[in-house]
Amino acid sequence: MNKLKGFIYPNSIDEAVDIIKHSDSKVEPIAGGTSLARNINPRVEWLMDITTIGLNYISRRDKHTCIGATCRATDIDKSELLLEVGDGFLNRAASRVGSQPIRNMATIGGNIMQTYPWSDLPLPLMCLGAKCLFLGPEEKIIDLEQLYKPHPRKVIGRDYLLKEIYFETPSLERIGSYQTFIRTEVDYAMVSVACQAFIKDGKFKNVTITVGAYHPIPFRVRVIEKMLEGLPANKKSVTEASHLFKENYQPTTDNRCTLTYKQEIASVLLERGLLDCRG
Repeated sequence: MNKLKGFIYPNSIDEAVDIIKHSDSKVEPIAGGTSLARNINPRVEWLMDITTIGLNYISRRDKHTCIGATCRATDIDKSELLLEVGDGFLNRAASRVGSQPIRNMATIGGNIMQTYPWSDLPLPLMCLGAKCLFLGPEEKIIDLEQLYKPHPRKVIGRDYLLKEIYFETPSLERIGSYQTFIRTEVDYAMVSVACQAFIKDGKFKNVTITVGAYHPIPFRVRVIEKMLEGLPANKKSVTEASHLFKENYQPTTDNRCTLTYKQEIASVLLERGLLDCRG
């Protein structure tokens, strides 16, 4: 950050996009700034404050739920509109983002673009099939899951500004769950699991599962999703899913615990999440 010259305060989204387009990667958008020092591009000379250009909102648009990029974790946590999505599992994930002071600053855009293994918000959003709307030389819409292959900055580059995240609003019958294991109230997650499912005639339908803090980036557990489709929504099916997870997914190194311990935690959280989805 030794090259920093100052701040830029755009008056509109269009102005912000234009500044980025002509910046040659020397301007970094900033809203919450909670991970700035750790991730800033060494070429950056200017920080552009985007908190006043109208990107802090949670709304419904036709069949979609839309969340502006500068919406804070605490806004998501307290949103009544989002309580109708997956029984509020996105709210619960937002409530786990660090401490209260961090939640008052951290934004959904930062949690997605400056992602860490333990980032909370991408997990339920991936379960919801969320898409990201970017503005830049052209408008781009990218599935959140694809944005993490391998990393947002490598997929979209630095010439684009994240405007919003949106997803098709699920029916009230589609229940979600967010499970996380932490050592203290404000610790980063050692493992996190988000699940969403529709239970019809006592059977699992359209199951989506995402795991975080297990690999460097969050990922969908498609083997388990496919295995559960049409199975009875009972303890036996959930236990089988947990065993299959341990057979197919190995964690990456974590200096806070052994790999076997992390694998066991993840399988337990998976069981709890799937059982929660029964309502």
